Amino acid sequence: MKVLVLGDCATNCNNCLAHKIYNNTDLEIERSLWYHVVSKRDIIKKFLKNKPESLHVYDLEYYATQAYMKEVEQIKNNYDVKYKNYNEKTFINWFLKETKRQPSEHNQDLLLAKQYLYQQELNKSWPNLLPFDVTNLSIASNHYGNYIIQIIDYIEKFGKPDCVLLCDMYTPQRHQGRWIHFKYKNKRHSYILFDRYLKKTYASDLPYSKKVFELKQKHYKKQKNFTQNSIDRRAIRYCKLLENFLNKNSIKYRFVLSRHDERKFFSHNEYIDITSFTNQWYVKNDNEIYSIENSSRKLETQQKIAQYVTDCIRN
Repeated sequence: MKVLVLGDCATNCNNCLAHKIYNNTDLEIERSLWYHVVSKRDIIKKFLKNKPESLHVYDLEYYATQAYMKEVEQIKNNYDVKYKNYNEKTFINWFLKETKRQPSEHNQDLLLAKQYLYQQELNKSWPNLLPFDVTNLSIASNHYGNYIIQIIDYIEKFGKPDCVLLCDMYTPQRHQGRWIHFKYKNKRHSYILFDRYLKKTYASDLPYSKKVFELKQKHYKKQKNFTQNSIDRRAIRYCKLLENFLNKNSIKYRFVLSRHDERKFFSHNEYIDITSFTNQWYVKNDNEIYSIENSSRKLETQQKIAQYVTDCIRN
């Protein structure tokens, strides 16, 4: 049976290996190592834009790092989140040991380490442990609107799946990730963006024009100002379009609930409830239940979720 899985960080096992990388079974992490691990090159490049006129080259890395850590502290104060700066050297050393590679250029190793981590986490995710022919297209901050694009692309390449598992998406207004979708010169553009995109500048080697780059920033800024009601209405609209598309094309599907708060988008449907497992991941705080995760607990529950979902599909 061909099974297509669409979801976000709850179904790509994001963060499940952080405790192994940093040798800490109690590690609690927000967002992901992709977000936290920042290269020295990026830090220095950003600092150079506003650097003091009189600065010796030997002091550059020190002052750039100090400026970056001040920014980290500002983020912490603004969002009241548990923010940690994870050591990139430890991350790279884990990657080199895992793959038995020799070290090369630092930033190249960091990029390869991130790519390797993503694939390893995906391999350990509960969808990839299902005893079916599974294609797991879950990506962090995914959206029901993007699910439609992913399904159409999948069908064009592989034909109709036998079943689609539609996993819930994370929608709180404070969440950084946003799916944007717009049309420019008769071509549709779809992206998932984060706050750091607003700090980027256009480069000629990007696979799109400067105008598209500017439109991406414009649409992202607009969505960041959406109220929670606007975000919810948009999610409900695309969820209905998603269901209409699947029903029209006679494709079997099941919703999967991993967060109680997201039930509102498909409560009219029968769904597979895995919250008894996913609740074990999350570290509750005053502001956000689903923001911070215990890395080791997330990894430990994957096989149990896979067995439970398998039983639900077969019964």
